[in-house]
Amino acid sequence: MRNSWRDTFRFSLSLQMLGMVILLVLSCTLLVKVYAGVIQSSRSTMALNESVQACRSLAEIYTSAPRQEDALSRMKEAYGSLGEDGSTYIVFLDKESEGCEETEAFVKVSMSFEEGDMSSLHLSALFENEEIYQLSVDAWHGGEVK
Repeated sequence: MRNSWRDTFRFSLSLQMLGMVILLVLSCTLLVKVYAGVIQSSRSTMALNESVQACRSLAEIYTSAPRQEDALSRMKEAYGSLGEDGSTYIVFLDKESEGCEETEAFVKVSMSFEEGDMSSLHLSALFENEEIYQLSVDAWHGGEVK
């Protein structure tokens, strides 16, 4: 009788330990999922902030230039080189909001222009191939105001 009590006690203890291990594994899995979500959210927020800053900066350069050609040369000075895709210009930015090569880019900002006396600049920021921010501005790049 005494042996059966010990066996029952050992079995009960083994079940409790197994339950604790399962609970610990489930808790760790949940914490890893939460942590991964926080990291992704942080990256997305950082990309959005960088996109807003870059688009506003490019828009300021564009609206302050007397001509569209001057705006493009000032943008090249500020961000290094501008990639071209037909009539669209592209700026690649790293995590420090500095111009970089496409392979190192964290955020991609594309710019398209509408010509005329009152010209428009359309900016679109992409993060992980998804558009996260848009900005359009108009500027007077025409002749003299009479």
